[in-house]
Amino acid sequence: RDLMSTGFERCALVDDLSDQAPGITLRFITDDDHDTALDTGAADLDLGIAPAREHLRSEVLVVDHYVLAANVAGPIHRMRSLANALRAATYVDVARNAVVRDVLTAQLPPAARSIEVPSYLGAAHLVATTSDAVAILPSTLVDSFGSATALRARRLTFELPVLTISQS
Repeated sequence: RDLMSTGFERCALVDDLSDQAPGITLRFITDDDHDTALDTGAADLDLGIAPAREHLRSEVLVVDHYVLAANVAGPIHRMRSLANALRAATYVDVARNAVVRDVLTAQLPPAARSIEVPSYLGAAHLVATTSDAVAILPSTLVDSFGSATALRARRLTFELPVLTISQS
């Protein structure tokens, strides 16, 4: 129900789990618990951005890139200069993404305001519902939200490291 309240008519993950694994429990854990959950048996599967662990079987699922996400009605889509657009924006910073933060700080002037959130999903929701907010997000997340919300991507004018999502 919580997923449906975000504005999505259907959620593919929930549909797939209902069809193929009835009775399964899906639990999202914090980054603090993330590193030890598989080792202690608290989790059976780890999906996300994590370094490969030699003692676990891992598989790369997606190699993605970052984009600048903004509300479709936001002024950033009408401005030529990304630097000027950011000066007037509220930047939504994903707390655990220090690599992006470091590159952004080196490449662009600071945003007018910033808000720190704990996850990409939180950032996507905030940007989709706030006209002057922007965030650096994985392109696949923006694409998946974009069809159901007002979230749209803008290409970055500088390079960021690729984003590797894997399962262990």
